[in-house]
Amino acid sequence: MYKKELKKYFRNVNSKLSEDILEFNFECLQDWSVLHTIDEIEEWYTEKVSSQSMTVTEIPLKDCDMWEMNDNKIYHETSEFFTVKGYKIKSDKREDSVWRNKEKYILVGKGKFNLWANMAIIGLSNAGTATEQITGLGVPSLSLPGNGPQ
Repeated sequence: MYKKELKKYFRNVNSKLSEDILEFNFECLQDWSVLHTIDEIEEWYTEKVSSQSMTVTEIPLKDCDMWEMNDNKIYHETSEFFTVKGYKIKSDKREDSVWRNKEKYILVGKGKFNLWANMAIIGLSNAGTATEQITGLGVPSLSLPGNGPQ
């Protein structure tokens, strides 16, 4: 089917482009997956998701299997998962948030770029200037759109 449709496309396109470029353009017009089309995959996925049943019941934290809680943290007995610890950071401008997982931290705060940028492994931003600045420091960044001003 692919070869037949490609030949038909070549005949109908009046272009001086090479056949390689025309074939690339042709492939962009439709999903030519050898196994399944996108529609078939979506249909399969939807059927699989809808056929699964799950019940979620809220339970007290003390009843969670293999999870321990003390005054300082919530953690899994195997240490294979995250640990929840609380931190309070005081700031002149506002309260900030810090999450820790083993030796990894997530710092969230407004107006903290100059304090925190040099510690970053990855940046998450919603202001264009901050995204440019952290990228300029060689730190990969995910920029999320906002309604502004940020």
